[in-house]
Amino acid sequence: MRKQPQVTERTRELFLQAFWLLYKDHPIEQIKIGELSARAGYNRSTFYEYFTDIYDLLHQAEDELISEFKTKVLARFPGGIITATIESIVRALVEIFDMLSEKLFLIIGENGDPSFQNKLRKQIMPFIQQMTGRDLGKYAEYVSTFSFSGAIGILNFWHENSEDLTEEEVVTLLVSLIAKGAWHFEE
Repeated sequence: MRKQPQVTERTRELFLQAFWLLYKDHPIEQIKIGELSARAGYNRSTFYEYFTDIYDLLHQAEDELISEFKTKVLARFPGGIITATIESIVRALVEIFDMLSEKLFLIIGENGDPSFQNKLRKQIMPFIQQMTGRDLGKYAEYVSTFSFSGAIGILNFWHENSEDLTEEEVVTLLVSLIAKGAWHFEE
């Protein structure tokens, strides 16, 4: 007997919500399936109908977050970013990071999943490569990886410091670093 899709999706969503609540306070290794299931309002056996283990749940949560990120980026640039400015792209990315910050920074933060940044980078790499506006040949992925890692590092640092800069200051900083490089940065 198959369950109703709406019920199935709702149950899965409750497990994901419980996961995010626990992940806020505990590293993944300390999250117990029994506690997670109880918080979601189900028993352990129901958990295993949806996930193989806690890491499967983590990866599904990450995939859902990446999908949400991509959806928001594509909504901002439905025709692609070929004609967009670096500033408009950076502004959109900063705003999207800010919207998704609670979950994103849990995953990229100190207790997060190191592989997540790589998964996210691969998904937004085409946007980063388009930002340069030129063909970088064999260096394209290196330049994109450098830009992505730097931007993630700055956004994470900004978040860790209680967003001590305004969003506008972060956008200006990132645009300057991307356009001029770290050695030519001027305040």
